[in-house]
Amino acid sequence: MGIFLVALISGLTFQQSIEVDIKIVCINAGYCTSSAVCNVSIFAPDQTTLLDGIQATQAASLAFYNVTLNSTQTVQIGEYSVGGFCKDGSVTQLIDFSFDVTPTGKVLTTGDSILTTVLTVGVFFMFLFTFWGGLVLPFKNKRNDASEIIEIEKLKYFKIVLLTLSYTLLVWLSNLLFTLSISFSLLSQMTGFFQMTFEILLAFSYVVFVVTIIFMFVLGWRDLKLRELLLRGLPAR
Repeated sequence: MGIFLVALISGLTFQQSIEVDIKIVCINAGYCTSSAVCNVSIFAPDQTTLLDGIQATQAASLAFYNVTLNSTQTVQIGEYSVGGFCKDGSVTQLIDFSFDVTPTGKVLTTGDSILTTVLTVGVFFMFLFTFWGGLVLPFKNKRNDASEIIEIEKLKYFKIVLLTLSYTLLVWLSNLLFTLSISFSLLSQMTGFFQMTFEILLAFSYVVFVVTIIFMFVLGWRDLKLRELLLRGLPAR
């Protein structure tokens, strides 16, 4: 029996949560015959068995075999392992390669990684600046010793805008960190955490924006009434 260890092409990258078609080339002094059989197993990044020794489907051209993962089997981000064998008569060909799954179906190049890193640092400092500004700016209207409102604090609206902007930047920052964690082994163990954080923040962002708009509308209406009282010289509390 002849045994050949095949080094199939690795470095394939597919998009997360889509159907993936894996093609396996069987070689036996040319393409394998129609009687050849390929059994394949595929393991997720956490070593969960997705396909366990299933028989791959041979193409009509005999040029390759294929197995398919559905969209629910490609949810995890990371490196998937493929193993098994193809047997054609007395020849057995071992299968051993891997492929990657990323959110976009692409792997960051060195230039993209540098640009994303610089952007992440920039967004981080922008987040700190807007969050700090939102905290330190005044919100309450100015009062006299009798606790009567004497002036409407207009900076309160800028305070709200800065805090809302800081939340938007935080969502963006979590997405950038998620992207970087896929490409840098130092952050790879945090990929799941960054992904979950981004998805939670993104889901709440719609609520934050709606609540902010309603709050500013109510606040503006209230300040308009206060302004009318102040213009008439009436006390306002």
